[in-house]
Amino acid sequence: MLITDEFFSTFTDRPIADGKTAQVLLAIEVESKKNVDELVAKAIETGGSRYREAVDHGWMSYDTFADIDGHQSKIMFSDESLIPED
Repeated sequence: MLITDEFFSTFTDRPIADGKTAQVLLAIEVESKKNVDELVAKAIETGGSRYREAVDHGWMSYDTFADIDGHQSKIMFSDESLIPED
């Protein structure tokens, strides 16, 4: 839900973060690398920004974005069958 800080403050007795601090990092696993790319692209198209470059380890890949309020998310895909056996 996108709401104003004033309305959001009616739901909590704590101060509202100003976007200059990190409080929570959400990591969301999706079904495919394509989903990772689509979700991050959509976030950036709607005002978000990338805060780190995308990473691809072969068996796991992820990309990141911060929303317009600075909340950070990591979208990831992993295929455990591709984990190298060392």
